[in-house]
Amino acid sequence: MAYIITSDYSSGGVSSVNLVNRYVSMDVTSVYSDAAERWFGGELYVINRYGADNIQELDCDSNWATHLQFSTGAGTNPQDIACLSPTRAFVSLYERTALLVCNPQTGATLDTISLASFADADQLPEMAHLALVGHRLFVAVQRIDRLNGYVPTAYSLVVVIDADADTVIDVDPATPGKQA
Repeated sequence: MAYIITSDYSSGGVSSVNLVNRYVSMDVTSVYSDAAERWFGGELYVINRYGADNIQELDCDSNWATHLQFSTGAGTNPQDIACLSPTRAFVSLYERTALLVCNPQTGATLDTISLASFADADQLPEMAHLALVGHRLFVAVQRIDRLNGYVPTAYSLVVVIDADADTVIDVDPATPGKQA
């Protein structure tokens, strides 16, 4: 199966495609109007972003019922989720300085990892997409200048996290401080 989230920022839906017979099931369930999705371990996670601020797990085998939904905090604007294991996931929060570490089975917060040192003048790093490769988590840090009209700064970054130790990896140890 393949799953697709559609959104026009007024409404959102999920459709599925059977990859064997190419049958499309359109709009099998509704989701928030600003949503993204991730698949891990047989689970479909919906990242309900700006204004909803939660992660929703849909049960694809039970009429698309919401199996679990948990808040990432009011005004956090989650952007992505990357699952290391069934009980450990990372959530990028666009409106915060710390990456959320949580249990995706319960929604419990396990830890946070500060990325404040990678922020621009508006004090937010604007964490977006996540990529987990082995036990390294790569975090896209957009660095959008909100003080001057939501424009890009001179550069964006990719921060590398040790997913086992919940620490930022210094990719250039010869330079003082932690480097992305």
